[in-house]
Amino acid sequence: MEKTDHYVYAVYVGEQQLPCYIGVGRGNRLRAHGNEARSGSHRSGSLRKFRALRACVLRGIPIIERKLYENISKQEAYKIEIRLIKQYGRRDIH
Repeated sequence: MEKTDHYVYAVYVGEQQLPCYIGVGRGNRLRAHGNEARSGSHRSGSLRKFRALRACVLRGIPIIERKLYENISKQEAYKIEIRLIKQYGRRDIH
């Protein structure tokens, strides 16, 4: 039986209606980007994303993390992530 411990999440900044990041996670992954930005300690992933979120923190702009889909398989989570990225677009691809 396939594990269903994954989720798809979005990261928003301030009052923005569109997410600045869509990701797949499980456990505490949801809070990783915001925690890094708030602590000022970049551990992994995109340095560009870290710097953008860190700048928000320094300006007092809240970082909001939300689970969009929960209790799904890893495979299903990646399918949803791809669909949402296509829907919202990517700012780092020109």
